[in-house]
Amino acid sequence: MGDWGEGVAMIGHHSLEETKLITCILPDDGREYALLKALRDHHGIIATHNFPCRGLQTSQDKDKKMITSSVQLLKVVVAKEQAEEIFAFLYEQAGFDKPIQAGCLMYQGELLGSTAFMLPQGIAMETEE
Repeated sequence: MGDWGEGVAMIGHHSLEETKLITCILPDDGREYALLKALRDHHGIIATHNFPCRGLQTSQDKDKKMITSSVQLLKVVVAKEQAEEIFAFLYEQAGFDKPIQAGCLMYQGELLGSTAFMLPQGIAMETEE
């Protein structure tokens, strides 16, 4: 293997970590921003994947029509040993412990492996406006 330079992680057997992927499908009401801030403030998690998408659900009336709605998809990769703690944290912070909009859900699964994401030393966190 060649020299990739200082600070560049090489993807190989030794750089992979045992991780889990937590996925949340949330109402498109802005709560994902509060979740991202809470993940950073309480658990130091700064690398997530969040994007808007279309949700599809069956109506509760007799016709069982398909209904689309805007939802937010949030994905968080966490260390295997932190997965249950972070899952419970997100569950509570997102409001899944209360009645929530139909079509929203949360789940986690194992990943074959992932590499850590860390900012270089000296990079300031964004400030709120």
